[in-house]
Amino acid sequence: GFITEEYIAPTSIGKPFSELGGEQDLFAVSILVFQILNNGIHPFQGIQNKSTSFTTQQLIEKKAYPYGDKPPLVLKPSPISCHSLFPDELRAHFDKIFSGNSRAKSVQGLLDILDDLKEGKGLNTCIRPGHTAFKKGCPSCFVNDLASGAKAPKKSQSADDTQPSRPPHQPTNPTRPPPKSKSSGLGWIFF
Repeated sequence: GFITEEYIAPTSIGKPFSELGGEQDLFAVSILVFQILNNGIHPFQGIQNKSTSFTTQQLIEKKAYPYGDKPPLVLKPSPISCHSLFPDELRAHFDKIFSGNSRAKSVQGLLDILDDLKEGKGLNTCIRPGHTAFKKGCPSCFVNDLASGAKAPKKSQSADDTQPSRPPHQPTNPTRPPPKSKSSGLGWIFF
C-alpha cells in the first residue's frame, strides 16, 4: 500500500496500510477539500513561531490546527487563508477532524455538506463576474485584495450585500464583453 505523509491522521501514524480504515479516509479527504477551498493551503501549514521548526506531519501529530476556534501556540494561520469565509457547518467539520477533540461525521457527512454547497446553500454570486462566493464572502476577491496590497479584508463583497465596498468590474470597451476572470472561485468545483 501507498501512504503519503502530510495526509496521515494522528490515530493512523505507525499503523500498517492494511489496518487503516474510514477514519483515515475521512482525515485525508478532509485535507484535500480544505486545500481545494482554501487556496491550496494545507490545514496544518501556516506561520510557525520563530523558535519552532516542525514538519507538517509533526504538526498533525501535535494536532496543531491553526484555523480552528482554539489555534495552537506553535502555529498561526496563513495570512492568505480564506477559511473564515467557509460556511459554519463546513468549518465545524474541519475543526472536529483536525483538532481531534471529538468524532466527526463520516465521509458521507462531508459529502452532504458539499452537496448543500452545490445546491446553493451557503453560496452567493460575487459582485465580480465569474466568481462564486460563500455567503460570508468571495475567496477569489479575498486573495486578489491581498495580492493588490490591500489589508486583509474582514469580509469580501457578495451580490447579496446592500452596499458594495467597491464597484463591480466594468468593461473597458463597452462594445466587447468583459474578460472572463482567470480566478473563477468555487464554480468549477460545484457547477
